[in-house]
Amino acid sequence: MVPLYVSIGLLVQLTLLAYPLRANPTGAPLAACSTLVPSHYASPTPCGEPCPYKISVISGNLPRPFSYRCGVQLELQLQTSGPPFKGLVVQSRISSATFDGSSSFVGSFVSGGSDWKIWNCGSPSATHSSGSLKTSVNLTWKAPGVGSGKNVTFWYSIVADYATYYVQLKGPDLVPYLQSCTSGQETSSLESLPLNDQVANTLVCHSDVRNNLLNVSCEYSRPPSNTLCSIDLQPFYQCKLPFTRSLTGLPSGAHTLTVLTTDARGANTTTTTRFNITGPRLSCTVLTVSTMLNVRCTSDATGIAAKCSIDQDTPKPCTIPYSKDISSIAAGSHQITISITTTTGTMLTTTESFIAQAVLQLNCVAGVHDSILSMNCNSSNPVKSATCLIDGKAAHACTLPYTRSVSALSVGIHTIAISASGVNGVNGSFSTNFSVQAHLGLSCYTAANSSILVLTCTPDSPLLLTMCAIDGRVSTPCALPYVRDITGLAIGAHTITVTATGVNGATAVVTEQFTRPEFLICMETFNSSILTIHCNSSKALKNVSCTLDNKEAHACVLPYVRSVSSLSTGLHTMNISATTVTGVVVSYTVPFTLQARFTLNCSRTLQKSMLSVSCSSSNPLVDILCSLDSGVQRMCHVPFVFNASSLRPGEHTVLITARGSNGATATSSLTFQINAGDSMICNSDVTDSVLNVACNAGVQANKIVCTIDGKGPHQCMLPYIRRVTSLSLGRHRLSLYLIGDNGRNTTVDVDFFIQARLNLQCSYVINEGAKLIVSCIPSEPLARVTCGINNETSQSCSLPYTRDVSILPQGIHTLTVSATGTNNVSSISVLSFNNAATISLNCVTASDAPIDSILVVNCISSVPLSSATCAVDGEMPLPCVFPYVKNVTSFPSGVHVVAISAIGTNRASSVALVHFSVVGKDTAGRGYADLLCYLRIVFSQSRSNSKLF
Repeated sequence: MVPLYVSIGLLVQLTLLAYPLRANPTGAPLAACSTLVPSHYASPTPCGEPCPYKISVISGNLPRPFSYRCGVQLELQLQTSGPPFKGLVVQSRISSATFDGSSSFVGSFVSGGSDWKIWNCGSPSATHSSGSLKTSVNLTWKAPGVGSGKNVTFWYSIVADYATYYVQLKGPDLVPYLQSCTSGQETSSLESLPLNDQVANTLVCHSDVRNNLLNVSCEYSRPPSNTLCSIDLQPFYQCKLPFTRSLTGLPSGAHTLTVLTTDARGANTTTTTRFNITGPRLSCTVLTVSTMLNVRCTSDATGIAAKCSIDQDTPKPCTIPYSKDISSIAAGSHQITISITTTTGTMLTTTESFIAQAVLQLNCVAGVHDSILSMNCNSSNPVKSATCLIDGKAAHACTLPYTRSVSALSVGIHTIAISASGVNGVNGSFSTNFSVQAHLGLSCYTAANSSILVLTCTPDSPLLLTMCAIDGRVSTPCALPYVRDITGLAIGAHTITVTATGVNGATAVVTEQFTRPEFLICMETFNSSILTIHCNSSKALKNVSCTLDNKEAHACVLPYVRSVSSLSTGLHTMNISATTVTGVVVSYTVPFTLQARFTLNCSRTLQKSMLSVSCSSSNPLVDILCSLDSGVQRMCHVPFVFNASSLRPGEHTVLITARGSNGATATSSLTFQINAGDSMICNSDVTDSVLNVACNAGVQANKIVCTIDGKGPHQCMLPYIRRVTSLSLGRHRLSLYLIGDNGRNTTVDVDFFIQARLNLQCSYVINEGAKLIVSCIPSEPLARVTCGINNETSQSCSLPYTRDVSILPQGIHTLTVSATGTNNVSSISVLSFNNAATISLNCVTASDAPIDSILVVNCISSVPLSSATCAVDGEMPLPCVFPYVKNVTSFPSGVHVVAISAIGTNRASSVALVHFSVVGKDTAGRGYADLLCYLRIVFSQSRSNSKLF
């Protein structure tokens, strides 16, 4: 008798409970023999639909599906794809029997194993022999003998733990094959042949649609060596039985599944099964990009809430489309379950599979400051160790973030590459460029009193430009050493920032602190023989005392007024001493000279927003102080001209206080009127070699005339925009002369500064010859250009740049173009391009007909080949090399075809057909129709699997 084997697979999805698992270690109790119900305090757990436990017959050696031959032994396999189990009971009964205790058992279990034993409870039964956790158990069952002729059903119960168990689960039905178990004998012709040759191959498939998934199981008499599937007569694709696939993309309604199997003998068997898709439906697609899981869903109904869970985790509210970082998930296959509640209260659920790859992603940013390279990196997993490499030299262990001095590197573009190993055992790398520029060393110090700040700096190379800013205000050009009046600053600590540019193009920024101390400043005035002393102080004063000519001090008030008629002509001093409200003692000594009376007469003119002031005096002038609108008095000279275009319209006052050579002082106050249209305030900005000037004018201008650096007067308009690439680097001045519609004229000067820069705009095309052509438009003439693709070392190149990309693999690539202008400024342009890999294959025979029955085929490809297969007249393709040589002595006369499929090193594929003739035979050519059919299937696979054969 030829042995038969049945494999019964049990698929389990079970969530383990928190309490411990318990099972009788010696097997099921005797009381469970007739009912298959253990004596547990808890009630049986409903199995649900679909049941998590399922027994199915999977065998290629049965005479036909779901049948048995009398007296043979069948092997049963009980397995789980989920959590392990501890207890089991399996029985075989007559299919028509019930659980009423009657004798309805048929067949018997034989032998035994490490995890199971024969259970002698008066029926053919098997149970567990130990209480250990199990993932699979193999059982051996013997069919009833000749004359029984009974249909058999397997019944079983599973114990997951003491409180969770499933009883009276129905397995498959088996029927006797032909008359083998009823007539007492079997046909001798069948008995004498191998089982696979006794009957034709049978194929029966069943389909089930649940949660937007199609579940297909099949029974067959011979195991298939290859299986193809097609839905609704679409191209066949490779599949494996049993299988589950998503129904995403298929419309609701009836559909047809076609299954085509090929057994080891090459015989094909086809079957079809129909399935229905009913709404509402939930269809989801899953895409993993690096460490991100992205889920998009469509549904026939409107959803109001969604929950997502991965690998049976507790479902949590989520938003569709759904994205999640899966870097912490173990590498391998996983499932995500999406449940959506519709507006009608219906729950739609679908489960999709995805694969998490073990990755280590690095994303780093490099920067150089004060000759120190700093490299900060983010990684998808913790980094265990790292190696750093600069310009492809001297690899060394490093830690992240990474810092090092680059003062020894040459000026220009450099590359740093980091290779890291993650704690998950996966390696990652990152490469980026950084620029080393010329260095400028600058050291500065400050000295300040109550009114004057002096900044002194020492550079290590000559300076081209210096900009200064106090307390973070707008930087303005300044000369070193820098002296500045700080009487307008508040008392206390301040900062001054110096930004210097050297002749080597390098820049340096230094910030220094200084303190303006509390102060007392006084000035005297004479009116006839009356001395008046006015004082300004940083804080309110108390306890003021006055001392004349270093004699006895006496209390006084400010302003201090006294007669000096009794004093002699000549030099005198008045010392003012006081205490501020903060407790600081301040003093000031005012020298004054008694001489002849001093007079001061001043006048002013206002024309085109320009205020001109001139003065005459009875004695030569020694010191002059000027103030505008009761502001702070500052040193000035007369005559003087003041641009009043920035003043608001209305009345303004200029106060002039002068000291004569005879020591006397006098004051003159002048008023003037600013009308609307006389004032104009302008701001300038230079961006990408374009000057932009915007002005705030009181009135509309009838005409504006502009000059740059006093040259080329031309009519212009506001805002003023002009390209200044022809101007030299450094400071320039734009002068605007505005004629207002009120008939008044205004002139304003705007300073702007031009720095060296280089703009590089690049674009590319890929022609039909797989040639990459890159064109660039620079803002300045170029002195040097380098090009590099991906991580290769950049090489000197010329523009436009041409490169053959046919040998590059298919996908996204990066081209880096680095350029240095004649102004020594560098710029980088990075282009990404998609290389659609191609391959051309040209094959010919050595002659139209084989010579001495030897066929020789030569092939030439556009790129090197990684593999090739050859097939003649529809034979199974086999690996081959070129030239391809085959003996065709046994081939009949006629035309034959060689099908050649090749895959290049760039992963592109191509197919060539070569015809040849065989003469001198009596029979016609064979296999051509089979070849065409085979090629049609092959090309269908190519569209589905992106490869041939």
